[in-house]
Amino acid sequence: MATSTTRLSLRKPEPTDTVNVTTDIGGNMDVIDREIGMEVRSDFPVSPYNGKIVYRSDLGKSYVYQTPSWREFVLVENIMSPQQVSNTTQVQTTSTTFVAGSPVVSITFNAPASGAVYVTVGGACEATAPVSAAVTYEMRETNANGTIVQAANDERSFGVQDQFWVRGCNRSIVSGLTPGQQYFVRTMHRVSGSGTATIFARSLMVEPVLNWSP
Repeated sequence: MATSTTRLSLRKPEPTDTVNVTTDIGGNMDVIDREIGMEVRSDFPVSPYNGKIVYRSDLGKSYVYQTPSWREFVLVENIMSPQQVSNTTQVQTTSTTFVAGSPVVSITFNAPASGAVYVTVGGACEATAPVSAAVTYEMRETNANGTIVQAANDERSFGVQDQFWVRGCNRSIVSGLTPGQQYFVRTMHRVSGSGTATIFARSLMVEPVLNWSP
């Protein structure tokens, strides 16, 4: 008696069975042809097998079925590419609130599917005694005038106290971003009190977090 294969339910006759060209060969070939590669559809199959892959045209996302649920995955071509910029123009500030300086060191990017990115800010700075200098970043939606997503703050900065010259960096994660949406990030710096901060070099790097679980 004919049986069925585990994943695709292909008809599998026994050696002693009479082969039916329509069901045993034609039907099996149709199933194999339909299942090869990624299936494009606007819903999920009702009874998927473990490992079934579909592209949801209505959502613009790819999924693989792993019992008992569908799990989203990202194609390599859709993964955000890391970006990095730097500038060695010397800038000074007496501002006690964070400013971007000129020229602005910035990156515009589209958020990855994880909704999270690594942001690394680096450079070199010094300050006049007895104040300190801090270099960090801020992130906004779309551009420099967009809604603030991550405000510049001392917690995500590197800095120097008094008249020492320091080269440093800070690396942190910004999460909760909308996948595919455009964001703008730039370096920011300030001085802690009455004095001057000198920033000798600024660098900025944004990288995708591929698998983020807050």
